[in-house]
Amino acid sequence: MSAPDITVLMTVRNGEPHLNEAVESILNQSYAQFRFLILDNASTDDSRDEIKAFDDSRIDLIELSEDIGQTAALNRGLDMIDTPWVARMDVDDVSLPNRLELQMDYLTKHPDVALLGTAVTWIDGQGKVIRKSSSVTNDM
Repeated sequence: MSAPDITVLMTVRNGEPHLNEAVESILNQSYAQFRFLILDNASTDDSRDEIKAFDDSRIDLIELSEDIGQTAALNRGLDMIDTPWVARMDVDDVSLPNRLELQMDYLTKHPDVALLGTAVTWIDGQGKVIRKSSSVTNDM
């Protein structure tokens, strides 16, 4: 496999309730050319062990020894990225299987685009849809 085009960046702080579903939703992407950089922000639950259990070479787990807050952890992660693109993921997010494929396809076809968002569907703990949003802005 050649070098990845995109890094998925996620921070975790005691993410056990949602962690496995979030990580699986990235690992099962139809677009497989990515690095998954996860910074564990000094979790006190079993988040680190759950991440390690995936045993996937695309995952780079950085274990922070103290809680530095999400923003500082994200900034530390950004300093570690050398791919042209970064996709953000939160531990309580679930990505559709073609998320990265659609985003990378769009970015390839529109080289003038520097930032890309997505539509959002809010779900409850049982997966029931609460609300949807798909605001689109073409120009600033």
